[in-house]
Amino acid sequence: GKPVRCTWKSIVLDSEPAYQEVEVELSDDECPAILHIKVLQARDLIAADSGGTSDPYVRLHMGDDVTGTQVKTKVIKKSLNPVWNEQFDIPVASALRPSMLTIEVFDMDMLGKHDSIGKFSLFLPSLKLHQKASRPTVGRLKSSSWHTFDK
Repeated sequence: GKPVRCTWKSIVLDSEPAYQEVEVELSDDECPAILHIKVLQARDLIAADSGGTSDPYVRLHMGDDVTGTQVKTKVIKKSLNPVWNEQFDIPVASALRPSMLTIEVFDMDMLGKHDSIGKFSLFLPSLKLHQKASRPTVGRLKSSSWHTFDK
């Protein structure tokens, strides 16, 4: 991919300690961007199965390449309020950094195509980089919010 600019700061230890800041251009392999995302839960999903429930899972992907960048949660059987609590670390190539992250919930079917229950997208540049918690977050998320499906 296209080289990205990284800055490294170091202390040089020799006869005279010094502080040095170096800017270099590196490939995505040498300086990757990683999206850390946790899929917690959904609530009030539609019943996609005849029994009045769904067997939901979540698929996340970046840009238009559904197969190359996708990750999926496990399937939660017979639930309209599933709790996944799954975390993913997704490498983001520089070409995908200005794109959308699509989060889509599907109902798994044993036969045929899985039904889409709903989806929404997040513009990757709108996400905060290197987001840090202001207080210790033992047992809590640094940042979380509910999202509604696109109409």
